Amino acid sequence: MKPIIFVLCILLFAACEKPTESTGQKIVGQIILIGNHPFTILALRTTNEETFDLECDSTTDSMLRQNQGRIVEIVYFASYQGLERPVLVVSSAKILQ
Repeated sequence: MKPIIFVLCILLFAACEKPTESTGQKIVGQIILIGNHPFTILALRTTNEETFDLECDSTTDSMLRQNQGRIVEIVYFASYQGLERPVLVVSSAKILQ
């Protein structure tokens, strides 16, 4: 019985581990804000005019909002279809221009 519990604990911890940058996918685009203040949504517009909403932690959100209009590289570890656009769950962002 103890080996089964041990294996289940290891699987639980592995499933809850925060993804690293190496496991994420990268996308490059321009940071934009959609909507009117105070109800703006942080988004990324790619070179082929695709737009993605961004879901990220407060530190990354603040940094991206301050760099609106700049080109960034986003590393994301999950995506899902939002109400209007696809949503990327951001793990990190790097300003390119």
